[in-house]
Amino acid sequence: MQVYKLQLLDISSNVIFGNIPSFIFSLPFLKYLNLAANQLSGSLSVNVSCSSSLAFVDISHNLLVGKLPSCISSKGSNRTTLYAGNCLTTRRLNGQHPSSYCKKVEALAVKPPHRSQQKESEMQLGLILGIVGGIVGTAGFLVLFILCIFKKSKAEKADSNYNQDISADDKFSVPAYPTSNINASKDIIIIVIIN
Repeated sequence: MQVYKLQLLDISSNVIFGNIPSFIFSLPFLKYLNLAANQLSGSLSVNVSCSSSLAFVDISHNLLVGKLPSCISSKGSNRTTLYAGNCLTTRRLNGQHPSSYCKKVEALAVKPPHRSQQKESEMQLGLILGIVGGIVGTAGFLVLFILCIFKKSKAEKADSNYNQDISADDKFSVPAYPTSNINASKDIIIIVIIN
């Protein structure tokens, strides 16, 4: 995988947690990096080096602690950096939470879901599966119903064609004499002549 050719990375507003890997800031072609509104935690290495092509960095609204690396916070570069809503300790940074806030939220993020939440999600899954099953069952019934109607109409059409053929044969058939007439014509008359 050729990550070093990456130019834009936006994974903002997800539930991604863990530490931000340091190498991501130094990818040579990366211009836009947006990691905002996740649950990324830990501290960024102060010695992180940033690529010269990196023009935009947004790490705001995460659970980051410690100091902001100098390559991200440097005012002299043409880089826009957003970092509010973390627990960073640099004095001149505004909009930061106390470090206890990030530790508390991080602990809640890692904590397994409460039993009632798990039961509720299982109920929602069951409801979704029930709806999907009902739709599939109804569609299957409709398909079978249409096939039955199609077969019935095909059979009726075949019967009507057969009846038409029979009636056409009746029009051209020679009427048969009753059996009694045929037997009567076969009577033999014996004449006896005496001299």
